Amino acid sequence: LTGAVQDFSGAIEVEPRYADTWKRRGQARCAQGDTDAALTDFQRWESLLPLWLRGKDLELARAECCMEKSLVHQKRRDYRSACKELQVAVKLDPHNQLAWNMLGLCSTSQGNISDGVAAYEKAVALNPELKEAWFNMGQALKESGQVKGAERAFARLLALDSSDAPSLSALRILAQMRQQQGQHKQAIALVNKALAHKKDELTVELLFLRAICHHALGEFEEATADYQRCLTYTGVPKSSSPACLRPTGRGVSEDALAFQALSFYQKELALYLYHHLDRPTSTFCMDKDMLPLFKELWCKKAPPTPELLLQYTLQPPITFSPSPPLPSQKESAAIFQLLQQADQLGVLLQNNHQGFLENVRQRRAAGLAAIELAQAVQDVVAARRCGNQCWVSSVGSSLPEKGAHGRHTFGWRDAMDILVKWRQLAEPNDQVVWVDLLTRREFEQGFGSHTPMFSGQTKCVRYFMNFRRALELHKKVLLKEGHAMNAHNHPVPCGAPQQQDSIKAAKSASDMYQVLQQDSWVVVPIASVSTPGHTMEGTRLTLVKVPNQPDGFEFSIRTPVTPPRWEDFDQELKAAWEGILQEMAKDPLDCPALARAILVYAYYWYNFMPLARGTAACGYTTILSLFWAAGMPITASIPKDYQVDWEAILAQHPQQFIDSVSHWMLPEEAKGAIQGSATTTTTTTS
Repeated sequence: LTGAVQDFSGAIEVEPRYADTWKRRGQARCAQGDTDAALTDFQRWESLLPLWLRGKDLELARAECCMEKSLVHQKRRDYRSACKELQVAVKLDPHNQLAWNMLGLCSTSQGNISDGVAAYEKAVALNPELKEAWFNMGQALKESGQVKGAERAFARLLALDSSDAPSLSALRILAQMRQQQGQHKQAIALVNKALAHKKDELTVELLFLRAICHHALGEFEEATADYQRCLTYTGVPKSSSPACLRPTGRGVSEDALAFQALSFYQKELALYLYHHLDRPTSTFCMDKDMLPLFKELWCKKAPPTPELLLQYTLQPPITFSPSPPLPSQKESAAIFQLLQQADQLGVLLQNNHQGFLENVRQRRAAGLAAIELAQAVQDVVAARRCGNQCWVSSVGSSLPEKGAHGRHTFGWRDAMDILVKWRQLAEPNDQVVWVDLLTRREFEQGFGSHTPMFSGQTKCVRYFMNFRRALELHKKVLLKEGHAMNAHNHPVPCGAPQQQDSIKAAKSASDMYQVLQQDSWVVVPIASVSTPGHTMEGTRLTLVKVPNQPDGFEFSIRTPVTPPRWEDFDQELKAAWEGILQEMAKDPLDCPALARAILVYAYYWYNFMPLARGTAACGYTTILSLFWAAGMPITASIPKDYQVDWEAILAQHPQQFIDSVSHWMLPEEAKGAIQGSATTTTTTTS
């Protein structure tokens, strides 16, 4: 390439007006990674075209030039500039199938799914055999949660392939979609079809995908065998220790190495669950039994370290055990009735917004969890009405400390343990763990959730809908506090009148970054109900510049969970839980007061975010369960383009959250006088 650039440069010196030479040098420079110089050459190429071409030929040449510039912009991840060039290209040459496909790709890369799909449809209308467009369309529709559309696109793609050489990438994405829908058997069938046609760069990922499906189905022998195949895949040098993963291998990608690292943890967790199958979930706790460092590295998807290998004892292998007996006809009827009730509850968990696939397995698990929690709460309330406490064993609890004589009174964390364990079982590939049971080092440093609304130039398909409100809250906090905090936890002043005016006028992350001039974050202060006047630390709204990307910023919520913050929320949830039990013990029930108590509890749970993953699902399952336990079940689905957890996270007082959800969520008997002012609401707990 260097020689080519030199040759083209020499030709340009001889005849600088020849457009094609500038084009060729620009292409060579782009391939070298010198994108600035490539763009300069392409601009010069475009300026010279009128010297050589006229009419339609000129339009087509300009369209080609715009295509080349868009490729440079795409390489720089400057999708906005790429789209501008491509829009010109398709206007000049509307029959350019490749330009339409590229426009779709750069649109979906910004999170503009509908625009991208429309461009892909133009491409395949021009050429129904354009495989790249069918693949890109299927992937975009899958990411947005449009299952039927994704299926149609991939079916068209696979129909273009010969039966002995199907698109393995299409089969992989279809299998991922089935797994994310909770349809694990269908996912396994698709993976098997793909693995029948060996393709080394996808082998580890496909084996891992099949393993997690077997794992979820309780097919532990098959799961552990596939995890082991991932670990010992021949693309990676073998080692004497099955847990030892080396950083390089023969042509194995970084993604494959990450799947191999995850296979170690997943295999151990599958074996752990296998050895606990015959025990009630109340008698064991994976969070307590697995080493904190094991869980930390699993959450980070990092290879096992020498420190872990020195501490950790491998789970015993699978031993032969006969298949359990099938349930009797009477038991089957009872199970069917239970599952029907669970499904009626679980379906209400579904978010009606793009990006959220309907996962039948997780919804059913949520329904079963809600039923189990409701039964436990009714037992606690029955004991309380008799003047007794409800004591539970500490053996299966996630509480770090043991109670007296191995027992403790049933509290908020015992309630959430029920839901957390069901969430862990529903999808064992998800890192659903309590943050305070990671390593002390990680806990003190503030391990927590991180959810972007957009990153770089890409809108997050699920969460960008919350950006405008989050930006307004960001501005509100900045205007009140007069500063943000930087990565070193030092103040970033923004209280000058000109800065304040710029903050008020900001409409984008770029505008806000121009004011703050560095990566920064603000804490959203939220009000305590149990201790009036006390302010707690809600989420952090974080704004950072994305390196090596033009006009790229990440705006996200980050919620670091530290010991002081944990203690604060623990006290608040204890008080909120006590408020629920007090209201439930009343006869007759004050339904609006109980509804308020439940939603206050949910508000603090959502803002707490004590789990590495799964806080939102557990939070809404809690709401469904407690209303059901009280005999006033919720029957309304979550409204379209509405996310319950974000309503809590972006509210600074539980009353704001209550006002948001109550008009659509609450059953008639619970509505009453539940809505009110966040500034005048008093505690409902003792």
